[in-house]
Amino acid sequence: MSSSSRWTTRLRNGSSKKYYQPSYGARPMRKGDTKEIEDPLSEHLLKGRFKGTHKIKAVLEANTPVFIEADDAAVLSGSGVN
Repeated sequence: MSSSSRWTTRLRNGSSKKYYQPSYGARPMRKGDTKEIEDPLSEHLLKGRFKGTHKIKAVLEANTPVFIEADDAAVLSGSGVN
């Protein structure tokens, strides 16, 4: 089974602005994406919160990534993942 994820422009721009450092190029932005988006999403996937879901959309709400099952639009927050 394969899955895909999609990040909204607002989420991508928020991460880029927060981590952009001209002297280091794109590396800090990449690390920011990993910390803010990919790590929380991975935790959700490992805990089985998206079983059977093939598409996941990441959006920014209250400056926090929120992950949505694209099939039924159930919202699962990216914060507070242990």
